[in-house]
Amino acid sequence: MSLISQLFRKQSFNTNKQNVSRFSREKIVHSSEQLPVIDQEKYQTLYPFLAPIDYKEFTTNSIVIPYLYHSNLEDAKTVVSLAVNHKKQGTSMLNVLNIPEKAVDVLMDTAYKNINELDLKYETQEIFNHKVINVERHLFTSEKILDLNFMKELQSVLGTTSILVSVPRRGHLIVCDAQVNEDIKTKFFNYHYATFIKSEDVFQRVTDDILIYKDGIIDGVICLNQN
Repeated sequence: MSLISQLFRKQSFNTNKQNVSRFSREKIVHSSEQLPVIDQEKYQTLYPFLAPIDYKEFTTNSIVIPYLYHSNLEDAKTVVSLAVNHKKQGTSMLNVLNIPEKAVDVLMDTAYKNINELDLKYETQEIFNHKVINVERHLFTSEKILDLNFMKELQSVLGTTSILVSVPRRGHLIVCDAQVNEDIKTKFFNYHYATFIKSEDVFQRVTDDILIYKDGIIDGVICLNQN
Protein backbone atom coordinates (compact mmCIF):
# COMPACT_ATOMS: atom_id res chain seq x y z
CA MET A 1 0.00 0.00 0.00
CA SER A 2 1.41 3.41 -0.95
CA LEU A 3 2.09 5.96 1.77
CA ILE A 4 -0.56 8.31 0.43
CA SER A 5 -3.03 5.42 0.66
CA GLN A 6 -1.91 4.78 4.24
CA LEU A 7 -2.22 8.45 5.11
CA PHE A 8 -5.85 8.60 4.04
CA ARG A 9 -6.65 5.19 5.53
CA LYS A 10 -5.38 6.34 8.91
CA GLN A 11 -7.60 9.40 8.87
CA SER A 12 -10.82 7.64 7.89
CA PHE A 13 -12.33 8.17 11.33
CA ASN A 14 -12.64 11.94 10.88
CA THR A 15 -12.45 12.47 7.15
CA ASN A 16 -15.23 12.84 4.64
CA LYS A 17 -12.99 14.12 1.85
CA GLN A 18 -10.16 12.38 0.06
CA ASN A 19 -8.87 15.08 -2.22
CA VAL A 20 -5.60 16.94 -2.39
CA SER A 21 -5.23 20.56 -3.33
CA ARG A 22 -3.02 20.18 -6.35
CA PHE A 23 -2.94 16.49 -7.20
CA SER A 24 -5.62 13.91 -7.84
CA ARG A 25 -5.26 11.17 -5.25
CA GLU A 26 -6.92 8.63 -7.54
CA LYS A 27 -4.39 9.27 -10.29
CA ILE A 28 -1.51 9.00 -7.86
CA VAL A 29 -2.57 5.81 -6.12
CA HIS A 30 -4.16 3.92 -8.99
CA SER A 31 -2.08 5.05 -11.97
CA SER A 32 -0.98 2.17 -14.19
CA GLU A 33 2.01 4.18 -15.35
CA GLN A 34 5.39 3.29 -13.92
CA LEU A 35 6.49 5.82 -11.32
CA PRO A 36 9.64 7.75 -12.17
CA VAL A 37 12.95 7.18 -10.42
CA ILE A 38 13.63 9.96 -7.93
CA ASP A 39 17.16 11.09 -7.12
CA GLN A 40 17.25 9.98 -3.46
CA GLU A 41 20.35 12.03 -2.68
CA LYS A 42 18.68 15.19 -3.97
CA TYR A 43 15.74 14.64 -1.62
CA GLN A 44 17.59 13.32 1.42
CA THR A 45 16.46 16.36 3.38
CA LEU A 46 12.83 16.13 2.28
CA TYR A 47 10.33 15.67 5.12
CA PRO A 48 6.59 15.65 5.62
CA PHE A 49 5.48 18.95 7.09
CA LEU A 50 2.47 19.45 9.39
CA ALA A 51 0.87 22.88 9.40
CA PRO A 52 -2.47 24.69 9.53
CA ILE A 53 -4.23 25.00 6.18
CA ASP A 54 -3.57 28.77 6.20
CA TYR A 55 0.19 28.44 6.78
CA LYS A 56 1.72 31.54 5.20
CA GLU A 57 4.50 29.69 3.35
CA PHE A 58 2.10 27.58 1.27
CA THR A 59 1.82 28.53 -2.39
CA THR A 60 -0.15 27.21 -5.34
CA ASN A 61 2.86 24.99 -6.04
CA SER A 62 2.85 23.32 -2.60
CA ILE A 63 1.55 19.81 -1.98
CA VAL A 64 -1.28 20.02 0.55
CA ILE A 65 -3.01 16.88 1.84
CA PRO A 66 -5.79 17.11 4.46
CA TYR A 67 -4.87 15.53 7.79
CA LEU A 68 -7.33 16.89 10.37
CA TYR A 69 -10.68 18.55 9.80
CA HIS A 70 -12.62 21.19 11.67
CA SER A 71 -15.26 19.82 14.01
CA ASN A 72 -17.91 20.26 11.30
CA LEU A 73 -15.91 17.83 9.08
CA GLU A 74 -16.24 20.17 6.11
CA ASP A 75 -12.94 22.00 5.83
CA ALA A 76 -9.37 20.86 6.32
CA LYS A 77 -7.78 22.31 9.45
CA THR A 78 -4.32 20.73 9.58
CA VAL A 79 -2.54 19.43 6.50
CA VAL A 80 0.56 17.49 5.48
CA SER A 81 2.86 19.10 2.96
CA LEU A 82 6.44 18.44 1.88
CA ALA A 83 9.36 20.57 3.03
CA VAL A 84 13.05 20.65 2.24
CA ASN A 85 15.35 21.17 5.22
CA HIS A 86 18.19 23.51 4.26
CA LYS A 87 19.75 23.14 7.72
CA LYS A 88 21.35 26.53 8.40
CA GLN A 89 18.95 28.25 6.01
CA GLY A 90 15.85 26.70 7.60
CA THR A 91 13.10 25.02 5.57
CA SER A 92 11.12 25.77 2.46
CA MET A 93 8.03 24.15 0.99
CA LEU A 94 8.79 21.84 -1.91
CA ASN A 95 7.91 23.56 -5.16
CA VAL A 96 6.25 20.98 -7.38
CA LEU A 97 5.76 23.23 -10.39
CA ASN A 98 8.05 21.14 -12.61
CA ILE A 99 7.54 17.78 -10.91
CA PRO A 100 5.30 15.27 -12.75
CA GLU A 101 2.07 14.44 -10.97
CA LYS A 102 2.88 10.72 -10.96
CA ALA A 103 6.08 11.43 -8.99
CA VAL A 104 4.21 12.67 -5.90
CA ASP A 105 3.83 9.22 -4.35
CA VAL A 106 7.55 8.60 -4.70
CA LEU A 107 8.31 11.93 -3.03
CA MET A 108 5.95 11.07 -0.19
CA ASP A 109 7.70 7.71 0.24
CA THR A 110 11.04 9.50 0.42
CA ALA A 111 9.79 12.07 2.94
CA TYR A 112 8.29 9.39 5.17
CA LYS A 113 11.48 7.33 4.98
CA ASN A 114 13.45 10.35 6.12
CA ILE A 115 11.13 11.14 9.05
CA ASN A 116 11.17 7.47 10.11
CA GLU A 117 14.96 7.53 10.13
CA LEU A 118 15.16 10.80 12.08
CA ASP A 119 16.55 9.70 15.45
CA LEU A 120 15.05 11.80 18.23
CA LYS A 121 15.57 11.16 21.93
CA TYR A 122 12.81 11.36 24.50
CA GLU A 123 12.54 11.29 28.24
CA THR A 124 9.91 10.19 30.70
CA GLN A 125 9.02 12.83 33.26
CA GLU A 126 6.63 13.21 36.17
CA ILE A 127 4.34 16.05 35.14
CA PHE A 128 0.84 16.70 36.51
CA ASN A 129 1.69 13.93 39.04
CA HIS A 130 1.75 11.44 36.21
CA LYS A 131 4.22 9.89 33.76
CA VAL A 132 4.56 11.95 30.59
CA ILE A 133 6.91 11.53 27.62
CA ASN A 134 8.61 14.64 26.29
CA VAL A 135 10.32 14.29 22.89
CA GLU A 136 13.52 16.13 22.02
CA ARG A 137 13.07 19.53 20.36
CA HIS A 138 13.84 19.48 16.63
CA LEU A 139 12.54 21.28 13.58
CA PHE A 140 10.64 18.11 12.63
CA THR A 141 9.72 16.79 16.08
CA SER A 142 6.00 17.19 15.42
CA GLU A 143 6.22 15.08 12.26
CA LYS A 144 7.33 12.07 14.30
CA ILE A 145 3.62 11.44 14.91
CA LEU A 146 3.64 10.16 11.32
CA ASP A 147 6.25 7.53 12.26
CA LEU A 148 4.28 4.35 13.01
CA ASN A 149 7.04 2.53 14.91
CA PHE A 150 8.03 5.58 16.93
CA MET A 151 4.47 6.13 18.13
CA LYS A 152 4.14 2.43 18.96
CA GLU A 153 7.32 2.71 21.01
CA LEU A 154 6.00 5.67 23.02
CA GLN A 155 2.80 3.78 23.75
CA SER A 156 4.81 0.75 24.86
CA VAL A 157 6.96 2.85 27.20
CA LEU A 158 3.82 4.15 28.89
CA GLY A 159 2.40 0.62 29.07
CA THR A 160 -1.06 1.56 27.86
CA THR A 161 -3.52 0.70 25.10
CA SER A 162 -3.75 4.27 23.76
CA ILE A 163 -2.05 7.62 24.23
CA LEU A 164 -2.92 11.31 24.18
CA VAL A 165 -0.65 13.26 21.85
CA SER A 166 0.08 16.98 21.98
CA VAL A 167 1.70 18.75 19.00
CA PRO A 168 0.58 22.36 19.50
CA ARG A 169 3.60 23.86 17.75
CA ARG A 170 6.55 22.78 15.67
CA GLY A 171 9.26 21.24 17.82
CA HIS A 172 6.74 20.06 20.42
CA LEU A 173 5.62 16.47 21.04
CA ILE A 174 4.32 15.40 24.45
CA VAL A 175 2.49 12.17 25.17
CA CYS A 176 0.59 10.71 28.13
CA ASP A 177 -1.58 7.70 28.87
CA ALA A 178 -5.10 8.16 27.47
CA GLN A 179 -6.53 6.17 30.39
CA VAL A 180 -5.63 8.76 33.04
CA ASN A 181 -8.26 10.34 35.26
CA GLU A 182 -10.13 13.50 34.28
CA ASP A 183 -8.05 15.75 36.52
CA ILE A 184 -4.79 14.79 34.79
CA LYS A 185 -6.43 14.99 31.36
CA THR A 186 -7.59 18.52 32.13
CA LYS A 187 -4.08 19.56 33.15
CA PHE A 188 -2.63 17.95 30.01
CA PHE A 189 -5.20 19.71 27.81
CA ASN A 190 -4.55 23.06 29.52
CA TYR A 191 -0.79 22.72 29.06
CA HIS A 192 -1.29 21.86 25.40
CA TYR A 193 -3.62 24.79 24.71
CA ALA A 194 -1.44 27.26 26.64
CA THR A 195 1.50 26.26 24.44
CA PHE A 196 -0.65 26.65 21.34
CA ILE A 197 -1.80 30.19 22.14
CA LYS A 198 1.31 31.72 23.75
CA SER A 199 2.64 34.49 21.55
CA GLU A 200 6.31 34.37 22.55
CA ASP A 201 6.94 30.87 21.18
CA VAL A 202 9.10 31.09 18.04
CA PHE A 203 7.81 27.76 16.68
CA GLN A 204 4.83 27.94 14.33
CA ARG A 205 1.49 26.48 15.36
CA VAL A 206 0.50 22.98 14.25
CA THR A 207 -2.87 22.17 15.84
CA ASP A 208 -4.95 23.00 18.90
CA ASP A 209 -6.47 19.49 18.82
CA ILE A 210 -5.39 16.64 21.07
CA LEU A 211 -4.77 13.44 19.11
CA ILE A 212 -5.52 9.93 20.33
CA TYR A 213 -3.12 7.28 19.08
CA LYS A 214 -3.48 3.52 19.27
CA ASP A 215 -0.91 1.02 17.98
CA GLY A 216 1.01 3.71 16.14
CA ILE A 217 -1.82 5.36 14.21
CA ILE A 218 -4.28 8.13 14.94
CA ASP A 219 -7.50 6.75 16.38
CA GLY A 220 -9.41 9.86 17.40
CA VAL A 221 -9.31 13.62 17.92
CA ILE A 222 -10.34 15.76 20.86
CA CYS A 223 -11.27 19.23 19.57
CA LEU A 224 -10.51 21.77 22.28
CA ASN A 225 -11.62 24.64 20.06
CA GLN A 226 -14.88 24.08 18.18
CA ASN A 227 -14.27 26.93 15.72
